[in-house]
Amino acid sequence: HITDTLREFCTEMEMLKIFEDLMGPEMYDPGDSAEVRIKGKQWFIQRPEAKWNSNAHWLNAMDETAHEHFLRVLGDGGFQSVLDAVGRKFDLDSLTVYSVGLFVVNQCENGFMHYDFNNVDGKAFNILIPVNLPRDEPTSQILVASRNDPNVTAAIDYQYEVAVGVGDGTNHAAGDCDYSESGGVRLMASLYIADVTDNNVENLIQHYTDPFPPADKEFLLNWKGLHWNKQGSVELPRDWRSHTRTDTSILPGPTESGKLELLRFSDGTIVDPYAFRVAFPETLTQALQKFCQEMGFAELFDELMTPEGEYEPGTGEIHQINGMKWQINRPAKKWNSNSHWLNPMSEEAQDQFLRVLGDGGFDVVLEAIGKHFHLEGLTCYSVGLFVVNHSD
Repeated sequence: HITDTLREFCTEMEMLKIFEDLMGPEMYDPGDSAEVRIKGKQWFIQRPEAKWNSNAHWLNAMDETAHEHFLRVLGDGGFQSVLDAVGRKFDLDSLTVYSVGLFVVNQCENGFMHYDFNNVDGKAFNILIPVNLPRDEPTSQILVASRNDPNVTAAIDYQYEVAVGVGDGTNHAAGDCDYSESGGVRLMASLYIADVTDNNVENLIQHYTDPFPPADKEFLLNWKGLHWNKQGSVELPRDWRSHTRTDTSILPGPTESGKLELLRFSDGTIVDPYAFRVAFPETLTQALQKFCQEMGFAELFDELMTPEGEYEPGTGEIHQINGMKWQINRPAKKWNSNSHWLNPMSEEAQDQFLRVLGDGGFDVVLEAIGKHFHLEGLTCYSVGLFVVNHSD
């Protein structure tokens, strides 16, 4: 069932033509990669380095939207049963499908022996599912090295409806093949699953080969236990053909000052890996309100929200306000609102605004962002205010 669902997905997404081209006129050079847009979704194609000794190409979800779309394919295909089998066999607490993709190959000789992750406490696996195997070809295999003697390998024949899993430190390689004359290809789904913990998250990230999910420890920890747990209280999303989200409500934001949380829909799915809310001290609001009153901005904003005082879309001008230069802009008509922006036009005005932020406690916000995204430093390089009372 899961193989059929994956085939339907590849067909309807027109990926089969992409794979056919990658094995022919559109083949990448070893080590090359590119972002591609497929049916409105962002994907990432790469061909591994020459040491892999094959013409394999990988196609992986590039962002949250493509990732969730593929998860729904897995949900419809019954991959939940695989998660349940793996979780219970290895006595795991939970599992998350954190990286999804496909790979295609039709030539390989002496494939590169490698592992997908190491030192992850036995809690991560790459699950390989055949989507297409060349007919009448005896070489659709994966080689797995013995843990006791790396020079001894077991050759496993791929079979439809049977997944192969390789885990923590499992050395493996693609079996030799050459389907160039027959025109066949080996097409596989490659699904990285893990029981993400504080102890293994850094080593999981160390072995990333794709740009998504981002190499961010907190990001991956926030994904812990999304798709399976012992209690059976979570599962993969479903209905990939009509995957447009109907419930767009989001979870409540943080309340503790200095706490940052990524935006999540009500089912826990992350809206965007770089969209967040952060709670800040009440003193910051008070400092900004006081500044606006003392500078006369509050009165100015009231005027800008009237038919007589509003600017034409796409226009703006510089004002002298309390001896300092500020720029008022109304964005172009495509913004579909009567919003107006107010930004400092001199270093003196910029410094004044930064002092207001400092007095109000904005450092708490900077610290939360820096820690969450593991940044080395942050600069407030553009500051301003905007006002709006109508948008459609």
